[in-house]
Amino acid sequence: MESLDVAMEAGRVFQVPGSRPNWLPSDHRIAFRVPAAAAVLLDLAEGRMGGQRLGFELWSNTLDPVRPDMEADLAACRIGGPAAPCPGSGLRPADGGRVGARLRAGEYALRVVVTNIVGVPARSEQAMRRQSGIYPVPRPGLRIEPCDVREDPELSMLVARAPEGVRHYDACGFKTGGAITKGRSYRPANFMRLASDGTPKFVVRCSVYVTAGDDAGPSTCEMQGDFGIWPLFVSVLSDRAPDWDATFERVRDYLARHTTSRTD
Repeated sequence: MESLDVAMEAGRVFQVPGSRPNWLPSDHRIAFRVPAAAAVLLDLAEGRMGGQRLGFELWSNTLDPVRPDMEADLAACRIGGPAAPCPGSGLRPADGGRVGARLRAGEYALRVVVTNIVGVPARSEQAMRRQSGIYPVPRPGLRIEPCDVREDPELSMLVARAPEGVRHYDACGFKTGGAITKGRSYRPANFMRLASDGTPKFVVRCSVYVTAGDDAGPSTCEMQGDFGIWPLFVSVLSDRAPDWDATFERVRDYLARHTTSRTD
């Protein structure tokens, strides 16, 4: 739980697609001070002009690091010893140990990744719309795939699904056919939460969408938004859709509290 300083840089900022030049030089930097146990990804190999990523693994409600609980359960596992959680067993709420207690309390592990592929606000908006299939911005030479977009008033989000008669793979940019679990077909679905000004706040892409009322375990979906100019990705569970907005806010607040310097 000792503090760890991690940072990344961006040597360019991307313009709106179709602009010339495509990007302009920049000198952006962001640094975090986090518990060392929270850090799970440090990818700086491509340098400031290439792709960089910083990743953290946190419990969804408290945003405590996941690793200490996993390590404690691993240390408590002894073959032939008293009943204790063993590696892999602490991934279910019914299991004992610290991980099982977290899951029974309603938490799950979030993978939070911040990247340095920064762009102007209009480019970020276009990227999220294109990723979601929800009202994508037309571009020369880019085919817009059919997509059924409707508002879900209970979730306060736009939902993208395959239109009637269209294969899931060919709709909304899904490029997946979903999955069959216990004899039932689960389809892909994408979601978009709008900010008060009507621009995308975040997008959630679910290659397999399983809700809380389904007879199957939840799938993992990818949430995409921004932390300032820095693209932000968070792994979330499909059956927690009503909590996605609160989770997104908690993650951004966590990053803000652990930011030691930034240039955006």
